[in-house]
Amino acid sequence: MELVKILKNQFSNKQSRIVIIDDDEGLARLLQFNLSKIGIDCRVANNAKEGYKLVESTLPDLIIADIVMPGVMVFEFREMLLKNPDLASIPFVFLSHRGSEKDILDGYKKRYN
Repeated sequence: MELVKILKNQFSNKQSRIVIIDDDEGLARLLQFNLSKIGIDCRVANNAKEGYKLVESTLPDLIIADIVMPGVMVFEFREMLLKNPDLASIPFVFLSHRGSEKDILDGYKKRYN
């Protein structure tokens, strides 16, 4: 997985924490397994509400979230994080099988607000 290689290079010098938020439990567990193998403390939440609580309690070094989540779209979730000064600066990766130009532009807008 290319993402795992990138994260290994970025976080290999310290004990890092990553939160993955995805309702596809199989994909989330696969990412968690691969990231754990390279020494990253990786936690998983299956929806935005669980994810927000997990991010608040762990203050991860990175958040990876699926664009489509039950109840709350990831862009709304990102806005919730940006409103909290303790969470706003945590790097965020949008994970999606969708690749429309609108989705990509919406993601950029949430990054730089």
